[in-house]
This record gives sequence, structure tokens and C-alpha cells, in this order.
Amino acid sequence: MAIPARTFHRRQQKAETLSATETDRVLRIARVASHAMQVFGSEEKARRWLSRDNRMLGATPLQMLSTDAGAHEVEAELNRIEFGDFA
Repeated sequence: MAIPARTFHRRQQKAETLSATETDRVLRIARVASHAMQVFGSEEKARRWLSRDNRMLGATPLQMLSTDAGAHEVEAELNRIEFGDFA
């Protein structure tokens, strides 16, 4: 998750907005999840791929999404899968 569930619910109850950093995280995850659904053809397959260890990345894709650099690596991996470039 982009932010802890308790933080999200507390902010929601107080009608507070997310910080710029939290918003960036949410948008980053949404962008990559959308790309994964496009590549794998379904939400379920995308979720499975995002949550499984990936040897090329050295972690799960979801873990990599905590930074912009990690998200770029995940997107590059999705592009390799999508376009068949596993070299």
C-alpha cells in the first residue's frame, strides 16, 4: 500500500488530504498497476505478478514501487515482458 491503512483512515475521517509524497506514491502504484494489467490481461494476473519475488528486480515489484527509481525498474521489466526483450 502507498500509505499505512491507519493513516489513510485517519486522514479520511478528518477530511484531510494526502501529502505530496503520499500522492506521488499512490499515483506511482496506480500507473504501474495499470501497466501490469495491460501486459497480463487481467487484474488478478497483474496482482499476482506484482506480489511475487522477481529475480530480475531482486524483490517483489510492489516492494520496488516505494521509490521512483524502483518504479522505473518495474516499468522497464514490464516493457521487456510486453515486447519480448528478455536479453
